[in-house]
Amino acid sequence: MGDLSENADYHKAKEDQGFLEGRIQELEHLLRNAIIVANDSGPKNIVAVGRHVTVQEEDFEPEVFHMVGAQEADPRASKISNESPSGRR
Repeated sequence: MGDLSENADYHKAKEDQGFLEGRIQELEHLLRNAIIVANDSGPKNIVAVGRHVTVQEEDFEPEVFHMVGAQEADPRASKISNESPSGRR
């Protein structure tokens, strides 16, 4: 591919490698600092991480949400972060 100083593919690969190495470090940090949460501990009427919560507004069908940590949040999959406004209530 010629001279590396003018090789766009080489520079892109190095950039991608840097991104991936950063992501690996981020994931390793998350795993090192992870805390396992048992979702069956405590009273069943308390909202907590790991619990499924059913919400029903008047004249609407009930919705079930799974309370998760910020890294796992996915509102489209009904996973609500405990740090979100809805999760803090």
